[in-house]
Amino acid sequence: MLTRFTRLPSSRLIRPRPSCWVKRAAASISTTSTSHDLGTPTAPPLDPSTVQDVLSSATSSPSIHHTPNVLFDTVQTALEAFHTFTGLPWYLTIIGSTVLVRSSFLPLIIYQMRVATNYAITAKPESDRLWSLVQKATPAATTNIQVRMEAYQIYVQGMRSVLSKHRISLLSMFGGTLIQIPTFITFVLTMRRMIRDPALANDLSTGGTLWFENLTLPDSTMMLPLAAIGLTYVNLQVSLGNAPKGSMFLLLKDVGQVLLILGLPLTSGLPQGVFVYWTASAGYSAVQTQVLRADGVRALLGLPPVPTKGGGTMPTPRSRFS
Repeated sequence: MLTRFTRLPSSRLIRPRPSCWVKRAAASISTTSTSHDLGTPTAPPLDPSTVQDVLSSATSSPSIHHTPNVLFDTVQTALEAFHTFTGLPWYLTIIGSTVLVRSSFLPLIIYQMRVATNYAITAKPESDRLWSLVQKATPAATTNIQVRMEAYQIYVQGMRSVLSKHRISLLSMFGGTLIQIPTFITFVLTMRRMIRDPALANDLSTGGTLWFENLTLPDSTMMLPLAAIGLTYVNLQVSLGNAPKGSMFLLLKDVGQVLLILGLPLTSGLPQGVFVYWTASAGYSAVQTQVLRADGVRALLGLPPVPTKGGGTMPTPRSRFS
């Protein structure tokens, strides 16, 4: 019986690979086996105590990274340097730095008082006449807004001429007061940044005294907030309370005092370290105002006595002002 053989298709015939393929495969097998034999380099095992320290430091009081700010960082650096140099506790560091900064503004405040006295003697009579003319031109019954605006524009132009005639600038009259506003805001924001900084939180938490030993917490007794806001309220009353009725200064006083009272629920939540600065700053302003209003001090500075309410115009000072 004849056996029938079937020939496989040529496409399925197993052809021998070239010798170069064999060499490459052998090299690959050799490299793989060598790497498994030697083993890949691994990191040394970690000490369990080291791992625990890292985890505890990461979970306890996470660090707050502030956006770099040249102004706030400079003030914070100065406060830390003052604290290190003097060795005082933090609450005395805050009070002492406040007194130093406010005292540095004293020459500017005295210059502002001289300019205000010069204005009261030379320019105020003319400005009062100008204002009376504006009031006559725009009686209270006038409801035409355009007429009022034109009259006020004439008054502003006239005041510019009067101030220019006597060489008095608004900046020289109010510069000493205005510079204290950004200074106050800068100190408050810097104190908040310092209190929220974990690197200083431990020192500030024990840097107070009496009932406000922890400067990073709000005052639960409300004594510091009430003292700071009360002193600021009194300062506004003493400084602007004698302003003429209907003037802008009297309006500023009323608005400022109302905002202080309405903002008490919000500001009372600030840390005690902020109120230590606020109380020190407001207390310094109160003392400075009383000292500079004393007749003996004003005589030494060449200033006339403070006129009483309804006492007429301010008398001529003992020295001339430029």
